[in-house]
Amino acid sequence: MEGVERARLREVMAGMAAGDAAMLVAFVDQFGTPLRSLVRRTVFSFGRRDMLVDPADVTDLVTTAALEIFDRAPAWKPDGAPPWVWAERAIRSALAASVGHAHVDLAIDQLDQHPVQLPLSRDLDGDAKRVLRHLAQVEPRAGLWWHAVGTITSDRNRRVYFEFELQKALGDRSPAHTVGEMLGLRPANVRQIARRVRVRLADRIKTDAHLAPLRDLRWFAA
Repeated sequence: MEGVERARLREVMAGMAAGDAAMLVAFVDQFGTPLRSLVRRTVFSFGRRDMLVDPADVTDLVTTAALEIFDRAPAWKPDGAPPWVWAERAIRSALAASVGHAHVDLAIDQLDQHPVQLPLSRDLDGDAKRVLRHLAQVEPRAGLWWHAVGTITSDRNRRVYFEFELQKALGDRSPAHTVGEMLGLRPANVRQIARRVRVRLADRIKTDAHLAPLRDLRWFAA
């Protein structure tokens, strides 16, 4: 953080410590980027990816986080960690209370906006691996899908691919940005990984007899 920016942060935090609500607005306006990143990472880790789709929901959560900093501003030390790092535990607790647990229906037939015959609805509590494990309990093809991707790419790329597809299933208009921010990747890299995995998977499904059950899914059709 540059000297001028740090000086402004001290000024804003001093204002919040004095109870000035206008400084809360200034804090979000001027230092909202790292705070928003923290909120996204935290909510994503709760499995509430559904709360990251609507920008209005994200804004509300950022406000929740900012209020935690506002309430604790008098105790912040200017020579210490940035407020969003210093108050991370409190922010995480407040976000957990705000979003609760995920109970969002996920229909696999929404993936990639192509209708397929997997009429499943499960919660999205957890990361992609956990979601696919839940789905596999009632639809073996979900487990086969997860395994198939693992045979053609790395564990990291498999996670990127499935997180990207699950965000799309939720209607996220910028899934690459959401997943990229969660996993520390550029959106372009997320899109590239997802596309590359999808192409390789489609080719494997066509030729591997063990993956024949997936050929019935129009999502994988040529």
